[in-house]
Amino acid sequence: MGTVDAAAVRRDLVETWAAIENTPAPDRREHPLKVWDVRARQLAALEDRDPGDLVAALKAEGRRLADRRRQQTVSELAQDLAVSRSQGIEPPVPWEHRVARLATVTGRTPENVRRQVETVADRIRVTVDRASFEAFDHGAALSALAD
Repeated sequence: MGTVDAAAVRRDLVETWAAIENTPAPDRREHPLKVWDVRARQLAALEDRDPGDLVAALKAEGRRLADRRRQQTVSELAQDLAVSRSQGIEPPVPWEHRVARLATVTGRTPENVRRQVETVADRIRVTVDRASFEAFDHGAALSALAD
């Protein structure tokens, strides 16, 4: 039997908890939560730590990671919005879906999340060098968006 890499198990548990935190509550499944709990308790035994303390620490670290990922999503949405604005177009439908999902995960309204994203996008300056802009096939890009 091989050895267990406790650090890798810990990273996986934190990543998994972050994913759980960023999943809307109605979409969470009971089985993965039970598996996570069993694995966390096994890690506690391996590290000779109190299971309750380790579970709390792993969940706290997972929540921090989930929060960083939500902030990253806001930044990505803001960048997409800033680019769309600079092109004089509305963001594509998947962008709206990401806003709605983020709103569901954070327990806020889509309008509230969109306002936050717009505030961040207002601070982004999009620049395009003229030669690249003129060489870009705008018709093909717009057709691809329509598909």
